[in-house]
Amino acid sequence: MLSLIAWVVLVYSVRVAGWGNPLYVCLRQASEAERFRIQQVASEGRFPASPDEQRLVRSFSRLVILELVAVVAEIGLLLWVLGSDRLRWLAIALLAKNLGVAALSWRQARQSRELSVMDSLACLPGWLVWLDRGSALLSAAGCLVIFLDANHLLKI
Repeated sequence: MLSLIAWVVLVYSVRVAGWGNPLYVCLRQASEAERFRIQQVASEGRFPASPDEQRLVRSFSRLVILELVAVVAEIGLLLWVLGSDRLRWLAIALLAKNLGVAALSWRQARQSRELSVMDSLACLPGWLVWLDRGSALLSAAGCLVIFLDANHLLKI
């Protein structure tokens, strides 16, 4: 199970590092009016009116769930490794990295309180987007080490 989770997180992290976070990309490609409609659906519980709006809300919802599953899987994997007697140093380093990125993201979100959630996500500063991609690359490298170790292909 450890090997499978490490592989899934590795593949997702490589995807984020190479092509950007799918949730961010989805919001960047949406127009301001579309982001406003997603915000209305999310905050007011309004049902999407048109088929295009339904498709966009469905896509956004799936990407939110994907991102949540990826974060939970990575944290769970790292906690599992932290509880084992191998690669604790790696788990501690990756957990610290994730905590640091989360703290910087939270700080940025607090600074852009006047924007809607959708607009603040779509208008993230470039440094934070690149930090997310770099963080994903480090997660991918760490998951590769965990995957190789779990399959006895790496001797550390």
